[in-house]
Amino acid sequence: MNIGIVLISHATLASEIKKVIEFIRGEESSFLCVDVEDSDHTEGIRKELEKAIKEAQRGDGVLILSDLFGATPSNLCLGLLKKGEVELISGYNLPMLLKLSQIQQNLSLEELLLFLTEYGRKHIFCPTRQCPTP
Repeated sequence: MNIGIVLISHATLASEIKKVIEFIRGEESSFLCVDVEDSDHTEGIRKELEKAIKEAQRGDGVLILSDLFGATPSNLCLGLLKKGEVELISGYNLPMLLKLSQIQQNLSLEELLLFLTEYGRKHIFCPTRQCPTP
């Protein structure tokens, strides 16, 4: 599979988390980033997001990952989603993005959505309490 990846976030979180991934794994050219630094200019940001989606398209769909559901970055995505073609996961963490950089070529878009959602949940720990996430 050849799934494109777009990260979108408040401020520069998307670009900064990509830098962390590259610090750990090396260059990561498959992640495109859209930083929402000024929510007063949503039309310009939407155009930037549309451009990133188009650029990320590699034939098997595009997965957008936003930092927080219900806020400007994820809300800008909602009107651009197409089931099976452009999908969204809201709420990402470093473990799931690191895993994504390893596995995206082996799963369909739907399989990737399900896998990453569960993977992100499973990789949140409370080491002193050994508390599982719901």
